[in-house]
Amino acid sequence: MKKVFLSALLIAGLGSVFTSCNNGPYDADPKMSNGTVLNPLNPESGVTIPIGIIRMEINGYIADFNTSIWTDSVAGAAIISGTRYDTATQVQGFTIYIAGYNGVGTYAMGPDGSGGSITHILYNPLDNNYIGLGFISAIGTGSGTVTIEGTEDGHLRGKFEGTLCQNAPVVDVNNKEVITKGQFYVWKHGQVGQ
Repeated sequence: MKKVFLSALLIAGLGSVFTSCNNGPYDADPKMSNGTVLNPLNPESGVTIPIGIIRMEINGYIADFNTSIWTDSVAGAAIISGTRYDTATQVQGFTIYIAGYNGVGTYAMGPDGSGGSITHILYNPLDNNYIGLGFISAIGTGSGTVTIEGTEDGHLRGKFEGTLCQNAPVVDVNNKEVITKGQFYVWKHGQVGQ
């Protein structure tokens, strides 16, 4: 009798654990939408990456930047940023700065930086004297476009591409990075779940 009672208690406990599982920001069934985050497993959602990611090809190599967020705390601008940890001594940062941000639409990034800029840097977070390698669309023949496709519940999603010229440790407008197939789906800074 004791074994039966303990088995029943164990099954009841497991049942309550499994029914109260938190699926994170997504619904367990990709066809349902009970949450505020679009599900990348649902082809009808319009997103193909999880929230908190900036993904692109840099000179043909795929790179994901995690812990990605956006903010519009700067008057009239939006800033989308993410980080990629290669090792403890090598970190990449990626930032899209949109001047004159006004919601859904396409924004041009020119070499004069008037429309904003796309920046990619490589640095060492453990060494304050380290001079990182940086590329930006706002110099030389740099250019780019950023398309905001949605702003559901404060989340921001869209696509981007561009040509970035080296700006650190020295300016070399002949050394370029070509960004293609860029996409982002990011939390708004300060939102729960980021």
